[in-house]
Amino acid sequence: MTALFALLNLVATILSGQVIQRVGRKVIFIFAHVGMGLCLIVIAILGNKGMNGMIPIPIMTFIVIFGLTYGPIVWIFVAEILPDLGVGIAINLNWTWTFLIAQFFQPIAQAIGTPNTFLIFGVYCLAGLLVIIPFVKETKGLTREQIERLYQKGLNASTEGELEKRKDSIELPEID
Repeated sequence: MTALFALLNLVATILSGQVIQRVGRKVIFIFAHVGMGLCLIVIAILGNKGMNGMIPIPIMTFIVIFGLTYGPIVWIFVAEILPDLGVGIAINLNWTWTFLIAQFFQPIAQAIGTPNTFLIFGVYCLAGLLVIIPFVKETKGLTREQIERLYQKGLNASTEGELEKRKDSIELPEID
């Protein structure tokens, strides 16, 4: 089963480049949070109902969604919107939280049960939408300078048409 999970992750990550080029970053983040959150909640429901034989299906689905979306896009997005120091801080925080989740998953699962632990993580994934929807801006096809202006001006266009209009309206600084 582990080899299958690894293969799914590898294939999804390879295909992610095509997804990232065709779909906007914000759409990918929304899909990732909804998809991964629902997978975790389904794992919790199956675990609570004693349907453990079905659990590999949402786990595999989670792995594919993560490999296509969140796994690679977070690194691209962070590099697009943050200066170099910010990228370093973001990477440090990412690995810190990964470490903490790995360290505390087992004690939490022992305290409240493994299915309920997955439920908490699923709800947390869905709660991420409360940050993504209002605050994450679409950066597909924009230069670093345009992205800076986008965040400085507080623009937030999400559709392809609005993105195309925005590309033209986001002025680049004059270079002497």
